[in-house]
Amino acid sequence: MRLLLVDDDPALTDGLSRLLAGIGYEVELAGDLAMARSALKRGGFDVAILDLVLARGNGLQLLAEFKSLFSTLPVLVLSGCGTLRDKLRAFELGASDYLAKPFEFPELGARLKAICRRHAEPDRHLLRFADLELNLHTHTATLRGEEVALSRREFCILRSLVEHPGQIVTRAVLERAFDRQVRELASNSIEVHIHNLRKKLPAKVIRTVHGLGYTLSVPAA
Repeated sequence: MRLLLVDDDPALTDGLSRLLAGIGYEVELAGDLAMARSALKRGGFDVAILDLVLARGNGLQLLAEFKSLFSTLPVLVLSGCGTLRDKLRAFELGASDYLAKPFEFPELGARLKAICRRHAEPDRHLLRFADLELNLHTHTATLRGEEVALSRREFCILRSLVEHPGQIVTRAVLERAFDRQVRELASNSIEVHIHNLRKKLPAKVIRTVHGLGYTLSVPAA
């Protein structure tokens, strides 16, 4: 599982990254808000750990951004300020759990496992990217809660892109996904359907990487 660790204390992050890797997490470290935003736009994280006390930036502000862009990303908050007010504010902004420093690593590991299990079990049939949600059971898509009318072929292409957030998806990969539903492809079928998808989604969500393929990106605010 991919984990985003947002903390600027090397004394904590060095050891914590090793321990997390030892229990199966692929850890990406972000030491400030800019690095965290960049990592989020690349996407693909299963869970995040966020320290509220950062030298460069407000952890609560970043938590709000996490949940506005990726509403289903579980976030475990760490903080040396374990007051009731701090905890309530973090939960109001969408934190999945809150752990005050100092803490024991086995407790952190158990909490991570619990929140990942909680978030994964109910919606395995749902794929999400920012405000976009795909339902694999009904083959429908919603954007900010409103249904987006997609053809069967458009859904297949969009599913392949959402399944690889932040990665370049080649035309060949899209054709293979497409071909599960339709056996005959016109030479420009992918381009035509990408063009139609762009009309139905926010500007610049589907980005062309010339000569390579397509990728999803979160538009700048």
